[in-house]
Amino acid sequence: MMKRLCLLLLPFLLTLSAAARERIWEGTACPDKAVTLDAFLPEGTPRAAIIVCPGGSYHWLDEKNEGEAVARWLSGQGIAAYVLRYRVAGKMELVARFRRFSRGNRFPDMLCDLQRSIQLVRERYQGPVGVMGFSAGGHLSMLSAEFFSTNFLAEYGIEPSVPLRPDFVAPIYPVVTFTRREVMHRRSCKGIIGPVCQQTDALKAAYDAELDINGSGNMSFGIGDTFKSWST
Repeated sequence: MMKRLCLLLLPFLLTLSAAARERIWEGTACPDKAVTLDAFLPEGTPRAAIIVCPGGSYHWLDEKNEGEAVARWLSGQGIAAYVLRYRVAGKMELVARFRRFSRGNRFPDMLCDLQRSIQLVRERYQGPVGVMGFSAGGHLSMLSAEFFSTNFLAEYGIEPSVPLRPDFVAPIYPVVTFTRREVMHRRSCKGIIGPVCQQTDALKAAYDAELDINGSGNMSFGIGDTFKSWST
């Protein structure tokens, strides 16, 4: 009886799942239409909105543990959570020494995906919008705060009418540096820049999350005050 009931409900459940998933580049000039944003919405009015970026060394995404599980918990706390499946280099690129046949996914693709997500969430929600990320996703969350003044969406003809600056970021065990060799995460460096032969000192410094944290002031925007405003 239970099995029969599940089969009857399956189309309905699939419809719910599909309705929560959004292809963020549909209808735009971006050629990669596979990037998705999954919404996990709380009951009632959300206290805040958070875009969740799973980790995976910029080569894959830990969608279950650092994506869906986190988003479900956040929605249970009254927060609108959105899991971003951003572009990554892919597992094959992890073992390849060169990218011979194509450019592949690399910076700024993943930041474009995150900026587009911030735009879409801000257009539908008036409260605080933040970014939470794990490992490489934590690095990406910091880049979104450091480079908010650069509209990477302009490449696709998009000029957002809302700010691309997150109200707060929550980097969880993030990748931080690409310039300090003794502590850098080599897999993530390869994923965001490319093979070692393409990792110039200038590129590694540009994507190093700790070098610009005080240089441009883009990260110092009163995170503590922002959290107080919506957590009480």
